[in-house]
This record gives sequence, C-alpha cells and structure tokens, in this order.
Amino acid sequence: MEDIINRPFPEKILATLYIKYFRFRWPFIITSVGGLKSCSGKKILGLVIICPLTAKQIVEDRKFAFNMIVKCIRLAEKVNAKSVNLAAFTSIVTNDGFGLNGKTSLRLTTGNTYSAYIAVQNVTELCRAVGLDLNKAKVAVVGAAGSVGSGCVKYLLDKVSDLILIDINWNELCKLESQVKSQLLKSRIKISENIAEIAGSDVIISATSALSRIIKDEYLKKGAIVIDAAHPRNVSKRIIKERSDVLVIHSAIAKVSGVQVNFDIGLAKEEVYGCLAESIIMAWLEKLPDNRYLGKVDAGLMIELAKVAPLAGVKLAPFRNALGPVTDENIKFANQLRSTV
Repeated sequence: MEDIINRPFPEKILATLYIKYFRFRWPFIITSVGGLKSCSGKKILGLVIICPLTAKQIVEDRKFAFNMIVKCIRLAEKVNAKSVNLAAFTSIVTNDGFGLNGKTSLRLTTGNTYSAYIAVQNVTELCRAVGLDLNKAKVAVVGAAGSVGSGCVKYLLDKVSDLILIDINWNELCKLESQVKSQLLKSRIKISENIAEIAGSDVIISATSALSRIIKDEYLKKGAIVIDAAHPRNVSKRIIKERSDVLVIHSAIAKVSGVQVNFDIGLAKEEVYGCLAESIIMAWLEKLPDNRYLGKVDAGLMIELAKVAPLAGVKLAPFRNALGPVTDENIKFANQLRSTV
C-alpha cells in the first residue's frame, strides 16, 4: 500500500481518497505475477494482494493491522493459494509470521531471508567495485536486532574487521550479541542504541522499521557505502543528491528472467523486490516454505536460497537509488574519493 500512496498524485486528493476508502475496505488483488516455470516445467502463477494500510498506520494500530493481515490471508485461501509471503511491515506486525500460527493452513514466509542475502551481496559487490577490502572494513548494521538486520549480521560475522550493531530494541540486541559472540573468531563487535555510532563506518546497512529518514548527513564519512534495505527508505533523496562522495544503494531488489508483474511497482522490467524473489525461488523448487523461514533470518538459509537462485533465473538487480541507476561513473568517483581519504 505504501508504494501506491507515494505515487505522484495531488496530495490532498489522494489523502482524502485514502482516508475515506482504502482504510475501510477489504484487501484486494492488484496484479498477477507470471512468465515463470518451475524446475519441472510447470507454470508458476502468483498474485499480489494489497493490505490497504500504510506503514504508519500499521505501527500506530497494530491490532487493527493484524486483523487486516488475517483478511489478506483469507483472500489468499479463497483463491486457492498454496503459500503466502508476508512482505514489508506485514511480517513485523505478525511477529515475523509466528503470530499467524494456527490461523491458517497456508504455508508462510516473510521474504526476509533472500532480502537479507541481497543486502550482503550488495555490500560485497560494491566493496569489490570501489577497491575496499571487506575483511578490513568497519560495517554498521542499523536495525540489527530485526529479522533482515540480524541475518546480515550473522552472514557478515568474521568476514569483516568490525561490526557495529545498532537497534533501539536493547533486549533483542543483547541477545543477538550473545549469539554472535559465541561463534566469533576475529570480528570485533560493538552494540549501541545510538545511531550516531555509525559515524566513521566504511559500510552501513540500514534495515529498520523506522518511518522517517534516520540516516543523517553528518554520520556519513567520505566514500561511505550505504545499503538502504528499509521500506520506507532510511536515507533521504536530499543526501543522495548532495553527497556525491557517498554511494547509496536501494537494496532488496532482484532481477528475474522472464517475470511479468502487470503493475508498476516502481522498478525496471524483470525486477522485483527481494521478498517476491524468495517466493519465486521456492516456487521454482516446487517447495513450500516451512517454519524455518519465519522469525529471525538464518544465515544458512540465506546461503541455501542463494545457491538455487541462479537456477530459477534470479540474480541481483543493477544498482539503483532514488535518483535512478547507479552508474560505473558514480562508482569510479567514489573509488577516487576513497583513495584520497
């Protein structure tokens, strides 16, 4: 729903239509997803169901939002779906899917596993492109205690020099710290509730449920790489425009060969968000998700999906942000800046 209300319509007209109509109507199917086949050649058909609430409304009234999500599940049952992907804030308000246990016989996934994989691969590819040695990098994960954020932390553990874990959920952050430190070999770990701690980081992954642009200009050093994996985005368009020395990438975007999404979701042809890509990979496998894909992301499952993705025609999409494609010239400029830091 957030993507629809952000379209370039007159703000007052859209707000009026939204308040009087969308919030009080049932979920609805907005488009089909086709053009795909499974590993055995069977036709794959998907449907996109709109939960008619904004991220702000979901956060402000979680009980109402939860009931609306259950209605989405009921609609999926009516059209004989086999599984449901809880994208974006719908996974947050359902306790990463566990809150729906016992309320449906459909198999559930959050889409967070492959989304987290895309984020860490964006990091890997960009570091290679700008000549930054990831093994010596200082990496901050904002929203580290969340599903996608914690998956990124677990995957990057021992692949980077320093990991800074930032989250306002202190209890969950401490649990994550204990978990990763039990496996730690060489990465230095620091946890904090203060987002300003990201200052000086070579790479920042932002995967929060914040409703505002929380990554501030003064936190970003020259040559920093920012992977914005949040929806709504955590980095403002102004920073992207004014800080040409910083590489900002919108993450959780995949390119899927042959996919047909018959609705403008704001991406290029054959591009989908990571949550949908996860469902496509599972459909190609002719495999329904199980409870392993609910809750916090598991790094092992990230690797499993990554191995299958190319067989299903799924790969990382070209780099982009709010200004459009991130070109080789942008990356070259960032590389030149880094060499002068």
